[in-house]
Amino acid sequence: MLTLQECGIDVYKYLDSRRLLQAYCNACKSRDSRYSLRFFAKELGYGSPNYVTLIIEGSRNISEKKLGNFSKSMGLTGAEREYFELLVRLTQSSDVEGRNHYFQQISAIRRKKLQINQLEDAQFECITSWLHLLIREMSFLQDFSEDPHWINQQLTYKASVGEITKCLKDLEEAGLLVRKDKKLQAADLSITFPDEVRSLAIQKYHQGILSQGQVALDQSLDQREYGATVIATTPEKFQLVKEKLKKFRAEVLDLLNTKEGEANEVVVLAFQLFHAVDYHESNGSH
Repeated sequence: MLTLQECGIDVYKYLDSRRLLQAYCNACKSRDSRYSLRFFAKELGYGSPNYVTLIIEGSRNISEKKLGNFSKSMGLTGAEREYFELLVRLTQSSDVEGRNHYFQQISAIRRKKLQINQLEDAQFECITSWLHLLIREMSFLQDFSEDPHWINQQLTYKASVGEITKCLKDLEEAGLLVRKDKKLQAADLSITFPDEVRSLAIQKYHQGILSQGQVALDQSLDQREYGATVIATTPEKFQLVKEKLKKFRAEVLDLLNTKEGEANEVVVLAFQLFHAVDYHESNGSH
């Protein structure tokens, strides 16, 4: 088998182990006519070449027992091996905290190996944190002050002065707050990340919003509007409601939008629609 280096693949440029494996297999096939998935699978200790395909497609995972076989087969040692194995754990992790744990380690390695500056980390932190985004929206308020003590006094959900200070620094570093006439203001900036990072960011963001939603249950009825309904329906109607919610959210955001300098409060708009039962029709057998 060829090594990743012989295939011209830089392991540090990948954030999804399955995409890395696909690129490696394609490169081996184009560079060595003798290469086959059967040979690769045998070297890894699998009885069927189809198992490698299933791993790349995401239908199967690489076990901890087999992880070293992949590293060895691709010629990975030292820091490259550590990075690849972290990448596999990130790709295969099913919970937000686990994915974030591995992502932080991977980000530290990529900063060192690819000379990535702090901007990427600051932007990721901002779009995953309810507090960062809340403070950014507060910058639209008529009497906004960047004083962490002032911000802390306005918050319904209390945060420490230290946390707020870090948020302000992150928002500036990420370019989401800019200084105009000696005052911090929200910048019109779009942030883009690879799909793998965006997926984790969305999970972390909604996790934070849901936790704050629990706290908001203590607000008086005139300060909140909550509703929840459990309904038996069909997959087709579920998708239809999803589309209607997206359209409705856009309409509400347009309605809530105000001219610069007119806003005097910040609210959170959140929808929840999810499967409570994963039902599969019985084939009639018992």
